[in-house]
Amino acid sequence: MQTLRKLIWFASVLALVGGAVFFAVGNQAQVPVYYLFGRSEAQPLWMVAGAAFALGGLAAWLVVLWVVSRAKLAERRHRKHAERLEAELHELRNLPLARDTTSSLADEPARRVAPGPPAPSAISPPPSAGGG
Repeated sequence: MQTLRKLIWFASVLALVGGAVFFAVGNQAQVPVYYLFGRSEAQPLWMVAGAAFALGGLAAWLVVLWVVSRAKLAERRHRKHAERLEAELHELRNLPLARDTTSSLADEPARRVAPGPPAPSAISPPPSAGGG
């Protein structure tokens, strides 16, 4: 399997170099390059195309490097946040329970009373309209 990988890699590199040589031989024409502020001397077309390809590859590599570095920083920030939450959870799990173990009611679960209207005895009667 390792030999097959090396053979495929070698064949790929050989094809790439062969294609580059074939392109260079076929594009020997001299062309001037016009920039925003001026122009260069005439250069072989294959050199101009190769330089454009290299600059495009460099620009793409820089963009990928920026995106990957941002993703790694975000991953690191999320991992540290998860570690802090796990540490907090561990601390909460180790806290003692807040129950009164001396009371006889300690075995009963706490009952919650839902808030509702006040008891009838607490409601005062409406004032009389007759005065007296």
